[in-house]
Amino acid sequence: MGGLGITELSSALKLPKSTMHRLIVTLEAAGYVAFDPATATYSLGGRAARLAEQLNHQSPLLAFAGPMLELLTRECDNEEYTRGLRCIAAPIKDVSSNVIAAMSVSMFKHKMTAARRAFFKAALLRATSEVSEKLGYLPAAGNGE
Repeated sequence: MGGLGITELSSALKLPKSTMHRLIVTLEAAGYVAFDPATATYSLGGRAARLAEQLNHQSPLLAFAGPMLELLTRECDNEEYTRGLRCIAAPIKDVSSNVIAAMSVSMFKHKMTAARRAFFKAALLRATSEVSEKLGYLPAAGNGE
């Protein structure tokens, strides 16, 4: 994905070009953006990438999902990977309703009775709902989420 020029940035942020230029020069000097002279565009710099990586390590997803994955594993009997496994998955959503991760459970095809499938589905949906809600997701009333 390419960068953006001053005109595109000022338009997107609804700022005058002169203000945008001053801000972008400051961000460039600090390493948060990088200028590509060949295209006269700016893109995220290395310092922004390092900041994002730090935020990723602080993500509440890791703290909230770990215990739920352990519980889900115990509930679903921790089947090992082998031929004949089937998998079901459900999304984990954040405060903006974006899917940011997923959890899944696997079971042997020959053991996948309707009752076991219903049990695994309920356990999985309960676990992903709890993690999603801890991340700020609020399911819309009556939509089955």
